[in-house]
Amino acid sequence: MFIKILEHIPWKIRRHFENRGYGYTIHSSVCFGKNVRIENRENKLSIGKNTNIGSNTLLDLTHDITIGNGVQFGPGVIVTTHDSSTQPVKKAPVVIEDKAYVGAGAIILMGMKIGRNAIVGAGAVVTKNVPPTTTVVGVPAQERQKR
Repeated sequence: MFIKILEHIPWKIRRHFENRGYGYTIHSSVCFGKNVRIENRENKLSIGKNTNIGSNTLLDLTHDITIGNGVQFGPGVIVTTHDSSTQPVKKAPVVIEDKAYVGAGAIILMGMKIGRNAIVGAGAVVTKNVPPTTTVVGVPAQERQKR
């Protein structure tokens, strides 16, 4: 509800209020697009400097999410840290290393690690770790090339 009240306030100001009490570490240079949602705030969120989070992105904090420096998210990215189709619900952290690029509409599932300088293509569903300097595309995401 608190986020709904602050929805139209710029992120530079809004972030100050939202970080308090949640255990978030968000560098002041981080840029958020409109309608970025952070759900299940029970764990830690860490976002490094010069990172851009695209509009309509969903960050599910059922477990920890770590996003490095210089990471770029396209619009509509989903990062989820749980699988509710299993009983009990499985949870695992997500790590996105420095200078990775995540294309529009990509989905990163629980427990995944996106390596440094990796590229996740638009609409890809990441079900396996992405090594550094690798480009993945498709559903499920498969390696297309290594740079």
